[in-house]
Amino acid sequence: MMKIVFVNPHNGLPVPATMGGAVEELLNILLIQNEKSSNPYELFYVQKYLTGEDKKYLCEKTFKYDKIVYVKNNKFRNLFYRVINKLCRIFRVKKKYSNFVPLDYDNNAYKAIKKINPNVIIFQSHIPANIKKYINRFGKEKLMYHLHVQDTQKMQINKYVHGLIAVSDFIKNDYEKFIGHVDMKNYVLRNSINEDKFSRKITSEEKVSLRGSLGFLPDDFVVIYCGRILKKKGVDKLLEAILLTPKNIKLLIMGSTGSIKNCSEPFIDNIAKIAEENSDKIKFSGYIKNSEVYKYYQIADLQVVPSMWEEAAGLVVLEGQMCGLPQIITRSGGMVEYATSETVILERDDKFVKNLAEKIIEFSNNASKLSLSKRISLENSKKYTREMYYQQFRKIIEEITDEK
Repeated sequence: MMKIVFVNPHNGLPVPATMGGAVEELLNILLIQNEKSSNPYELFYVQKYLTGEDKKYLCEKTFKYDKIVYVKNNKFRNLFYRVINKLCRIFRVKKKYSNFVPLDYDNNAYKAIKKINPNVIIFQSHIPANIKKYINRFGKEKLMYHLHVQDTQKMQINKYVHGLIAVSDFIKNDYEKFIGHVDMKNYVLRNSINEDKFSRKITSEEKVSLRGSLGFLPDDFVVIYCGRILKKKGVDKLLEAILLTPKNIKLLIMGSTGSIKNCSEPFIDNIAKIAEENSDKIKFSGYIKNSEVYKYYQIADLQVVPSMWEEAAGLVVLEGQMCGLPQIITRSGGMVEYATSETVILERDDKFVKNLAEKIIEFSNNASKLSLSKRISLENSKKYTREMYYQQFRKIIEEITDEK
């Protein structure tokens, strides 16, 4: 049976995704689908052993084909290594990896992987500082790098791994432009989400009740935003656009105002101020359990993802589609690759706020357009199921191992 190792970074969250995390949720999908497979791999998930309060998130379940490999991490040794890494950054020592010297976790992870002796090793969004040990022991052709975000620092990872697994063509092409014509095997593994979480439906009564609990009237047109309150996410632009729309158009921001008001950053303070002054149009859902998120998508009429930076892919786009939401997004990174034929894609220019307001109003006044967009969203989401994700992964692994 083929052995494949996923190596989490030192600061990664656990797999299975007991503490959440976008990357961890994707690895969780591979774990679940591999257990169901009639022709499984032997998958190993190497990650930091949790201590203290976090110990409750350790996985105690035993899997048939998947193995959770916990690596202990000496805090005192790590402190020494972190000081060295910090000094190297201060004095601008040439950077090759995410750290200059390996952390205690990196050294222990390598020892554990040696015992496994895998066919393929996949580093999750990091290249450990002891990467040359891996090359010497396993050979560069067994090493892959799974990149989930745009690599703005542009490390020369082609020197250390056989290839790149990217979440979108944008991420893949962006890195290939940087490295030039180098012999490197790169692939695209498009994201997925757990369809069981987002394809569930709520009744009309539940919808009316939940809307009412948030302060929405039955005839309100509800626009939903799900994401962090950051300038690069375009939240301020969305608020500006909403304030240009008729009074029956409301905005639901999935999350809590509490964390916003307790933050001293000027941008966050401004968002909180605008929301408070326009509480009739802008609502916050408050804290929502992950298992309840789908309900809030389903009480909305339209989803807006106003990102002002280069999104690698954007899981919220898939979440909205699986809930049947029409969508307005920006021309941002790899996010457009997940769009449907009916998705409205806006340019990030000086007319963005005006154009966004106009498109929101257009959707609110056009029932047939809403209905068509909803149907197309649901159809498009079927391309991103867990089984499709697992099969894409298997195809990439087969190509990698055939090349060796």
